[in-house]
Amino acid sequence: MAGVASVVIGLGTIATFLLVGHCGAFGGTCPNPTPLLDDPVFGAVLVGMGLVTVPIVLWRRRTLRDRLIGLAVAVPVCLLAGLLAADWAAG
Repeated sequence: MAGVASVVIGLGTIATFLLVGHCGAFGGTCPNPTPLLDDPVFGAVLVGMGLVTVPIVLWRRRTLRDRLIGLAVAVPVCLLAGLLAADWAAG
């Protein structure tokens, strides 16, 4: 049950920040890009993807070795999703 709630909250976070975080949202203009670690869209999507992928990896994997391999795959996926979202939001 907690895994399902985590996935739903993570996907909701990603969708919200992709829709509201775009620089042209609400009639705004796209300024110079902010540094990646200061970008709220990058951080929110990174955390949202973590909430989506980590419970699935931990639930589906049985041994510690399999869980570590799954996390080693999940971390770059989360980073890539954050980078793509920050690039999209910057215009």
